[in-house]
Amino acid sequence: MTERRHGIVQVYYGYGKGKTTAALGQAWRAMGRGLRVCFLQFLKPPGQSGEQLNAAVFGDRLFLAQYGRDRMAIAKQRGIEKWWQMPLDADDRAAAEAGIARARQAFREGCDVVVLDEFLDLAWLGLYTAEELLAIIQERPPAVELIVTGHELPDIIAAHAELITQTIPVKHPMEEGMGIRKGIDL
Repeated sequence: MTERRHGIVQVYYGYGKGKTTAALGQAWRAMGRGLRVCFLQFLKPPGQSGEQLNAAVFGDRLFLAQYGRDRMAIAKQRGIEKWWQMPLDADDRAAAEAGIARARQAFREGCDVVVLDEFLDLAWLGLYTAEELLAIIQERPPAVELIVTGHELPDIIAAHAELITQTIPVKHPMEEGMGIRKGIDL
């Protein structure tokens, strides 16, 4: 007899390190049990993080893609200190729309776990409203485990989540000037 699954909405948010890492841990655990995972990263450019470079190891159990531009590099070129202070434009919107279309496809094609990494930041940065993001979350079929991450959690989305974990920064070596370390931070 096949076990019937009921998915929930999980949220990992806050300004501390570990949101994407927690989502990756959930994905790894799911794949270990034979579940199919669709891991979509918003506002992140292709080809830069360790998880992107390692995704092929998991074969057809994992679909991982990025929907963003290298906003850190663009901000640096423009003399903007923090990437999130850079104005968003039509290219950012187009990348987000492509990611949302892929999420809807994952819902239709029967992925067991769908991760929308940095999804909440689409509202935080003003590309979408919290209500628009909630409408996408509500498209999730009941059997799909949906994991969303980001910095700010709108109340309207919190009300529809069954699991919420907040990351709070206490201490981080970047505050002392240590740069991003490949394999640890990226």
